[in-house]
Amino acid sequence: MGVHGLTTYLREHQRLLATSLVLSNSPSNTQPPVALVIDGWSFIYTLYLQSRLPWAFGGEYRAFHELIVRVVQAWLKVGFRPYFVFDGPYPSTKFNTVITRVTQGTIHSTLLFFRTSATSRASPRFLREISMLPPLCYAVCLQALNSPNFRDVVEVHIADEEGDPFSVELAGRVGGYVTGNDSDFLVLNMDGYAGYIPMDEIVWTTLQDSQTSSLVDDDGFTVARRSKGAKAAVDTRSSEHGLLVPDGSGELSVTCTVYKPSALAAHFKLPISLLPLLGALVGNDFIADRRDMHDLFFERGLTLSQRITRVATALQTNLAAIVGAPKRRPKQQITGVMDLIGLTVDSLLVRPASTMASGEREAIIEKIAEATLQYALPKYNKDNARLWPTEVCPLHLPEQCLIPALLSPPQSSDEVDDEETRAQIQALYIAAYRRGKLHPRILDIFSTATSWCNPFLEDPDIEPVTKSIGRPIREWIYAILDDGIGLPEREQETMNTTEDGSQKLEYPEGGETDEYSEGGETDDDELIDVIEEDSEEEDGDPLAPLRGALQELRPGEGTETDAGTSVASHTLSSPKDSNKIVMEFVRRGTRLAPEEITVPSLSSLLSSIGIEHDAFRHVPIQLQSESERLSLFLRILGSDVPAVALVSPEQLMAVVALRSVLHRLHVRATSNGYNKDRDRERWTHSEAKAFLASFLWPSSETPGKEEDETSFPPLENRNIQLLAQITEALKTIAHLSEVMLLADHIPSPAAFFSGRQFHQLLTQGRSANTGGEPQSALWEACAQGLEEAFGEAKGKKGKKERKARSAQAPPSKVNTSSGPSQGLFGILAGMDIDDSA
Repeated sequence: MGVHGLTTYLREHQRLLATSLVLSNSPSNTQPPVALVIDGWSFIYTLYLQSRLPWAFGGEYRAFHELIVRVVQAWLKVGFRPYFVFDGPYPSTKFNTVITRVTQGTIHSTLLFFRTSATSRASPRFLREISMLPPLCYAVCLQALNSPNFRDVVEVHIADEEGDPFSVELAGRVGGYVTGNDSDFLVLNMDGYAGYIPMDEIVWTTLQDSQTSSLVDDDGFTVARRSKGAKAAVDTRSSEHGLLVPDGSGELSVTCTVYKPSALAAHFKLPISLLPLLGALVGNDFIADRRDMHDLFFERGLTLSQRITRVATALQTNLAAIVGAPKRRPKQQITGVMDLIGLTVDSLLVRPASTMASGEREAIIEKIAEATLQYALPKYNKDNARLWPTEVCPLHLPEQCLIPALLSPPQSSDEVDDEETRAQIQALYIAAYRRGKLHPRILDIFSTATSWCNPFLEDPDIEPVTKSIGRPIREWIYAILDDGIGLPEREQETMNTTEDGSQKLEYPEGGETDEYSEGGETDDDELIDVIEEDSEEEDGDPLAPLRGALQELRPGEGTETDAGTSVASHTLSSPKDSNKIVMEFVRRGTRLAPEEITVPSLSSLLSSIGIEHDAFRHVPIQLQSESERLSLFLRILGSDVPAVALVSPEQLMAVVALRSVLHRLHVRATSNGYNKDRDRERWTHSEAKAFLASFLWPSSETPGKEEDETSFPPLENRNIQLLAQITEALKTIAHLSEVMLLADHIPSPAAFFSGRQFHQLLTQGRSANTGGEPQSALWEACAQGLEEAFGEAKGKKGKKERKARSAQAPPSKVNTSSGPSQGLFGILAGMDIDDSA
């Protein structure tokens, strides 16, 4: 991630660019805590990968939770003050990058897994090569970081949009470092930012003096050492690279490799303000067709480091020619950053610009300018640089923050009271978002009218669980959000196919949001000012001239609000009664494709569960009492039964998720006349009990038996699909609880779940043999009212029984029209045949 090839360049030039930071928990260490801003998603990916926990079983969340606690405790022990930052909603500029990553990293790996033999795909090497991140790791990480033990010493922040600029800005405010696996942290810069620490270049060391341990001989006597022998004593050391902390109770120290943007800029002999332009020319995550641009700029034989050197040399040469020879008038007049980009593009092109198609050169310059603007950071008052200037955002004032703009009530002709009601809901959502109780994927619905249903390991030959299990719940989410605040209308975008066959999402002109635009700055500054000013202490935005030039290239593409935020056409308000569309990105075969979903009205959904909707006396669900919201939550999921009301809060989501899956698959089977495929989907009693027995509940008097960490059950296709279904239910129901502001009452149970234990119990067939039989009250809560929803165990159902049950099932949709659609045998059956003929 980040600037293409920059991580490799840093590793090859570490001696020239890096410095070291050493901290320890020794008594002599009396320095104050060192602020460390952690890229949350890099932390999750790196820790799970380095831990070697099995992923194909769906996630070892109990062990992962313990690892998170252990790493954070080690950081605190050596003197770090952790600040975790997680990404916010996806910006539209990264849609193509997200689609490519999900397609190549998850969907193609899933296809390879299911096309490989059961023996080969169970090998550790194969599983390492196609490893994926289990889907509930984010929820487990937030739950661990928000535990009472870390309440006053660890801070968790959810960014307004992209997490990298937010992290660097936060590090500048607290005067700390940033650690992650993204080279963008070396291109971004702000006053007070101490530098970037790659996670894989962190080294932990434990030191235990062997003299402190007494030696005892076979007879039980302590062996005495001479003073000379003390010199021969060897310290016992153990070290680990990355995030994993070595075992040991002795002195713990950590050595970090630090890279500073100022050192990189000095190495390239460039102003630090031009590092974002360097990253855009080399290629970053905001340029979807990065491979095509590489073909234009670089010869095929160049390595990644050589490409970076080539771009840096071109920038340095152009700047030297402009500044070093002022008496000679250059052939091309240079008055701003856009002209510098054009001159550098001409210098890098492998083939002459005259051979390019009309407008191709201008399109390249515009893409590079837009990719450079993504690194813009807002300036702040140094005299008032404290965190949380208001309750809206930890860094920005309300007029600079993106989140209030996304959740602002649409301008309409409704009464003032209605606008005030929506403003109350907006405040509740902002507070929940800042506490990590409102998932960023929910805000995608407001920011870009999209819903990203990223898949996990599942059977690629059947309908994805994000549609069969998750979509009915997501429709409730859309309706509740539209009723409470109002969803935006979205513009139509097209999905084009590139030359290499990949999908590329294209928006109409002006469909992008610029988070940090500063209204009124449209004049180009002189290039000489950009070059000569002190790169460490800039009073203005160095990318403001570039932004102004882009606005001149595309006039009228957006409107500047009072907050100075460019409002994209996605967030324009619309009449309340118009049809709203949410574009869901779901797996379709072997790719992630968009599907338009019309947002249903809340009244129609309430009617479907037997609740009459009174439009005149309606109170938005978000403002109803907690008991009313909880009752509706259970009603929506078909769990409004007495036994569920007795379940503890920590077990409630697991119960309703299982009931939701059982009910949904039962409806699919009955609506299709219990055909073979739909009937086979349904869960059996033993499978449902295996799921409940896979949790190690902290409040349980008889906890389940811990699984053997050395045992790996076979990865059977049905077991994988069952876990995919229940995981999708847990994830989507958690989003529903957050939308209904019930996240505090219904916490995620993922931290107590073990996917390997679930597969082990499914393979054994009976959970009672493992000591993991669920409690009777918990099983009653899952099965009450769903006695007919369970399927029969394999081999226990005869053909006559299936036919008898199909005859009792309600008829499915029948085509009563005559014609070929009835089928050949249907036509013959309906013909009157004269037996005497």
